[in-house]
Amino acid sequence: MNIYKKCIFVAALCFSSLHAIWNPPPEIGIWMYPTKFVYVAAPFFRIDLAYNAYGQDKQVMPLTTLVMGQPVVLIKDIFLASKLAGQGKLQLTDDSQFLSLLSTMSVNLEQEQKRVRFGIETSLTMALGSSDVLFTAGATIPFEYYEQSNDATYSGAWIGNTDAQVTAFFKQKFSNIQSFVNEEILQPKGLALDTHQQSLGLADIRLYAAFDVSNYWQDAVERMQGGAVMHMQAPGVLNPNIVWPIERGLGATYIGGFGQLYLSFNEIIKPFLVFEVLGAVPQDLLMRVPMVKTVTNAQIAAGTNTLDQAGILCAPTSENTLGGVVRVIVPFAEYDETVPYFADTNLLVRRVRGAWQQVKFGNKFDLGGIGELAIWYEHDHRMGDKITRSKHANPETEDKVYNFKVVEKNTRNSFNVLGWDIKYFFSNGVTLKLGTQHVIKGKAAPQYHTGFFLFEFGF
Repeated sequence: MNIYKKCIFVAALCFSSLHAIWNPPPEIGIWMYPTKFVYVAAPFFRIDLAYNAYGQDKQVMPLTTLVMGQPVVLIKDIFLASKLAGQGKLQLTDDSQFLSLLSTMSVNLEQEQKRVRFGIETSLTMALGSSDVLFTAGATIPFEYYEQSNDATYSGAWIGNTDAQVTAFFKQKFSNIQSFVNEEILQPKGLALDTHQQSLGLADIRLYAAFDVSNYWQDAVERMQGGAVMHMQAPGVLNPNIVWPIERGLGATYIGGFGQLYLSFNEIIKPFLVFEVLGAVPQDLLMRVPMVKTVTNAQIAAGTNTLDQAGILCAPTSENTLGGVVRVIVPFAEYDETVPYFADTNLLVRRVRGAWQQVKFGNKFDLGGIGELAIWYEHDHRMGDKITRSKHANPETEDKVYNFKVVEKNTRNSFNVLGWDIKYFFSNGVTLKLGTQHVIKGKAAPQYHTGFFLFEFGF
């Protein structure tokens, strides 16, 4: 009975610098080297860059538009009191007139993400009895280091260009627009717009099991495999009290299947096909979800119509507070914000991340025995997330109205990739592999440009 075992150890180092809202898709497929006892690929280096993105209309746009869900974010989009003031629905005091004036000021966020990825992969392969079928089980244990930054600037009607008395009241309370945003908007909500975040830890552990039936078609088939795969959710809790928080791994546990077929007819016709289909396991977590705030005619008539009584968060700006002094004079029903991450409070939600499908096909070319060239096209598609109120949420939230569309927006995405790599075989058995891949079209997706290289050897 022909039984053999094989261990594969892969050490990978991956660095990415991108203005993006999710990680590049995971690598798909596995490798089998039945003639090698140990196979090593180290170091592996990959850099992903994205300075633009594709919108829902498949046109190029700034990447931060994907993060926030709209091209321009105004003060009124993240601060309901300012929005109502701009609509003339508040009875403003002399020292709160600036709420109306600032409602149309733009919040310009320059967001950047950097990632370093490294890890170990190991697998065990054996023949199934006396058959030619091989069975492989393995695991990839990756670690990730993240840096994310949120640099905010403000543009539009500056308070100093308006009525001098209003300007004086504003400057008595705030040194600049940044301090107004921090003290009047972020702090009451318990939010932090951190200019620099860091995270280091375990990412999504990948477990897989596959069957290989290549030996049944030895003339043309180099590899024919299929099996099951699971990406385990990275440990750690998503912090909803940070605008655009870091989330390592894929953001959930994914389970699915994969397959790959590599053919070889001659030196220049060596097509291959790789695919992976993943579905996410539902999870409960805290998220910032916009909630409807209301004031009725009855409340106005009864005098229970201050911002505090309406549940609109404001911070102290004088001896009294805006929340306790400023009153609503026109009935309204509005969400507390219209962009992600800035809702007034957290809600325990049930999130089901969208199913992920990846297909990659191309061709390899022999280079006279000294190397190999591969070119490919890849299509990645992820269905949109489904987010609802968790059944374990605070019972007081049961009768509230939430806008889940804001946090689900831009979670459905796809992109088309062209790539190539070249291998050079050294005489000592070491192989150098390097290449690039580029997103050439997409929908709600970063326009990635990727470069990578690695050294391979076996014994």
